[in-house]
Amino acid sequence: MASDGQAAADEYFVAEQNARVIHNAERYYREMYLGAVSSWNLRDEHMAATLANLASHLDQLRGRSKIVVWEHNSHVATPVPLSSVRRASSTWASCADRLGEDCLLVGFTTTTAG
Repeated sequence: MASDGQAAADEYFVAEQNARVIHNAERYYREMYLGAVSSWNLRDEHMAATLANLASHLDQLRGRSKIVVWEHNSHVATPVPLSSVRRASSTWASCADRLGEDCLLVGFTTTTAG
C-alpha cells in the first residue's frame, strides 16, 4: 500500500468498511426481526463507529481531520426512554462517548410565522 499511495489506502478503507456494513447489517436485521429495542442502538452505534473509522483513516492520511454530519434529530438527540427497562442511544451520544470533548453538537430549529 505504501508504494500505491493514498488511492490504495482509500480502497482498502472502503473494502474494510463494506465488510463492517455487511456484518453490522446482519446483526441489525436479526435484532429488528426479534423486535428488540437494541436494533435502534445497533444502528446508531454503527453510524458512530463509521464516523470514528473515517476520522482515523483521514487522520492517518492528512493529519487531524474534522467531520461535519447532518443527521435527523432522532439520531442527534440525547438518549430517550423507550420503556421503563431500556433506553435508546443516539449517534451523538455514541460519538461523545468515543471522542469526548472532540465531539460537538450544534442544533438549530426552524419555524414559520403563523
